[in-house]
Amino acid sequence: GHDRQKLSKRHGATSVKQYRDDHYLPEALMNYLCLLGWSHPDEKDIFKLDEIVGLFDLKRFSKGSALYDIQKLNFFNEQHLRALPDEEILENLKEVMPSNSIFFEKDQTWQLSFVKIFKEKLQLLPEYVEKLEYIYAEQVESEDSTYKDALRWETTAPMAKYLRSELESLSSQGQVSEELVGQWMDVLKKEHKIKGKQLFMGLRVLLTGKSHGPDLKPLVAMTPFELLIKRLSSAQSLMNQ
Repeated sequence: GHDRQKLSKRHGATSVKQYRDDHYLPEALMNYLCLLGWSHPDEKDIFKLDEIVGLFDLKRFSKGSALYDIQKLNFFNEQHLRALPDEEILENLKEVMPSNSIFFEKDQTWQLSFVKIFKEKLQLLPEYVEKLEYIYAEQVESEDSTYKDALRWETTAPMAKYLRSELESLSSQGQVSEELVGQWMDVLKKEHKIKGKQLFMGLRVLLTGKSHGPDLKPLVAMTPFELLIKRLSSAQSLMNQ
């Protein structure tokens, strides 16, 4: 194990079936196992099986004990996950999402957008399930210090007033696009003179209820209109306390 003690259950999964049930990618597991006691002649860490067939040589095995580290395996899985086409991730994701998930109520365009915006931030496929909260959570992170600090900026209150006016004018349509979010940013920059962190963090906390997350424009565009209003109302209530 990574602690240089004999490998046991405390070091992670203990069977190939367990790794499959946890949705590790086969190519990631193979890649990592190849490097337990063996090294690539070009010192590469991330590769596919067909890349090393002609390079594999028993002479490159180390005489020392191999160290197995589940965190390193997770990193390898992250790299291989990023390399997959969005469409392939989507097919794998359908096996991971709970059958009653709202994910299955959406069309493929929405599903692929969901795959894309979180792709760079995950190590394992099941983590996608938790990311639905970024889109569908009604509650704001009112106890998060970064969130609370952003609400105190003098630029946030006028930004909230502007966003409420814009959202209420859309109530008949009930949909926000990436282009519209870009237009809001332009108006806030040019007419309200809000820039930099105050602009981007301010928009994030008001519209997502969180201080961190993926690319803001597609995230907001994927979020139900009524939830944007609820989060904005919650933020304004906190600012008025």
